Amino acid sequence: LPRHQLLRDLSVLGDHATDLQCSKLQDRTNVLQCKVEQWCEVQVLYMPSVAPVRSSHSSSSNTSKEEKAYKIRLWLPS
Repeated sequence: LPRHQLLRDLSVLGDHATDLQCSKLQDRTNVLQCKVEQWCEVQVLYMPSVAPVRSSHSSSSNTSKEEKAYKIRLWLPS
């Protein structure tokens, strides 16, 4: 849900956004990035089979740029 809200807010943000609006969105992006990184660490403990999938996906994607927090795949069980 926070991923979708952040993505929606980023798309609504216009070309003439204030510095405060940009700063708040950057803060929310940073918080989401931290939460996703924490999830990835915990997920490997409880779902060790995800580690090879995650590493093969990250090596096949473009590693020269950092992936956006709202686009990182979480590899949740179905």
